[in-house]
Amino acid sequence: MADEHVSPHRARVNGAFLHQYHGKPVCLLGTIIRADGGGTSFQVKASDGNQINVRLRSPISEPLTGLVEVYGIGQGKNLVVADSFTTFPDSLGNNFEMNTYNEAVKLLHSVEGNLNPWIPT
Repeated sequence: MADEHVSPHRARVNGAFLHQYHGKPVCLLGTIIRADGGGTSFQVKASDGNQINVRLRSPISEPLTGLVEVYGIGQGKNLVVADSFTTFPDSLGNNFEMNTYNEAVKLLHSVEGNLNPWIPT
């Protein structure tokens, strides 16, 4: 799925922060747990271990495995409607420090209000 229309102004979230961005652009990194047979959705284990459902705006035919970064709109506590996504080769995904990434996401969200340049308002 091409990502040429991805806005650079997306909040990086994990499963715990997703509910704060209902109807807003988000970026979610995780590991694909399973994809549906019709190519319209898949499930991701987010960096904090929460299971997130990803619904695609248009079906895909390629198989999905490994590390994925999803760009879309947050919908409640466990759904992202994806505008696009990027999968990473196993050589990167197998060595990715997910716990460190999750700590970085929490750090990004630790600054409150409009003073935080990393989280769009």
